[in-house]
Amino acid sequence: GRVLEDVHIRFGDRIMFANSNVDNDSMLASRYGIRNLPSVLIFTSGNVLTEITGTFEADDLEARLYDLI
Repeated sequence: GRVLEDVHIRFGDRIMFANSNVDNDSMLASRYGIRNLPSVLIFTSGNVLTEITGTFEADDLEARLYDLI
């Protein structure tokens, strides 16, 4: 969505972003226990560090990312 696109512009040089449609990849949703949409999973070294679910503004996501990097 637009929020992730905006955040990617600001963090793209420090964080890798990926997008998946869980309707088309139910195994991925099952693997990570995704039950609510939208869901943003933040990984470090291949492991889920934190998950953000529900709607959010770009400023909220940016604040969470700044806390993690």
